[in-house]
Amino acid sequence: MRAGTLRHKIEIQSISITRDARGETTKTWVTEKKLSAGIYPKNGTETQALHIENNAVTHEIITRFVPNITAKMRIKFKDRIFDIESIINIAERNKTLKFMCIERL
Repeated sequence: MRAGTLRHKIEIQSISITRDARGETTKTWVTEKKLSAGIYPKNGTETQALHIENNAVTHEIITRFVPNITAKMRIKFKDRIFDIESIINIAERNKTLKFMCIERL
């Protein structure tokens, strides 16, 4: 993978649940990893070719392989948030990850 294709700085975040003195829970997002990535918007034709509903995946995000990332996490890029729908380990070689994401508006 050419380094120039990974020009976006993203954060992989997981949810943290804490309880206060009254027992009420608070959910906050915590940055687990900071990575370089390529962010590619998907158009309607591509999502149809993948047999994905048009209102589903909006972006494909590609990074170098990082272990222990799950679809319960999210991706933050500047002030934009992407919910992870699925994660693909390209060719099962542990070199490249492709995240299929929905941008939260």
